[in-house]
Amino acid sequence: MKTLAMALAATLSLAAVAAQAQEAIRVPTPRGLPVEVIIDKPAGKGPFPAVILGSGSGYDMRRPILAKTAQALAAQGIAVYRIDWAYRVAGTPFAKEPRDKKAQIEDMRTVLRLARQDPQVDPSRIALAGKSLGSVVAWQLLRVTPEVKGAILLTPVCDPKEDAEAPAGFYPDLGAETRPRLWVMGDVDPVCPVPVLERYIAQGGRGDRIAVISGDHSYKSPLHPERDERALDLALDLTSDFALTLLAPGR
Repeated sequence: MKTLAMALAATLSLAAVAAQAQEAIRVPTPRGLPVEVIIDKPAGKGPFPAVILGSGSGYDMRRPILAKTAQALAAQGIAVYRIDWAYRVAGTPFAKEPRDKKAQIEDMRTVLRLARQDPQVDPSRIALAGKSLGSVVAWQLLRVTPEVKGAILLTPVCDPKEDAEAPAGFYPDLGAETRPRLWVMGDVDPVCPVPVLERYIAQGGRGDRIAVISGDHSYKSPLHPERDERALDLALDLTSDFALTLLAPGR
């Protein structure tokens, strides 16, 4: 009976995944350079809540954390717009990009506009999200976009030893923002040690939740690889639960 139940659950899970729609497109930004977007939508007509999900500086939107995050959210009835930045589409190294990240903010704003104009999306229930660089961009766009519900910040960049601008230059004015945000990070992430982020948020953060799971900047544990799959699954569960609450109707 247990085996039958497990098989049935797996079948239902696969059916749910198969029922989701996925589309890959290129969208021009105001400066003329295109971003690449993968749109993952739940089955049905909507209108759905949506998450705009930015990639990392070297971690593209098709890699596991972002692809599985999109799949997990779509399975919960949330449309996801994954972004590969214009510099990646053009084949330009991130190191040559201006440090102000205005181009990436424009990239994410372009995709946010796309989602808001989609008749299958509820424009009043949209959140911003991103991994690493994407978390920086999501935070900075959140600050100037009052209609967005909140943010999901995956593997943030907070250690000033890695970058002198971190964390205050990457996630400025925490105390001025009250909309909910979830930070999901590994317990041995060299780019953002847990105590560094905790101290920064304690200085004035409001509406912040920190979720610490096993692993590094990709949720991987070099000394305990058997933990990797479980860590990613936990990150997906935490992200999905937060997004469902944040984007619930009438919130």
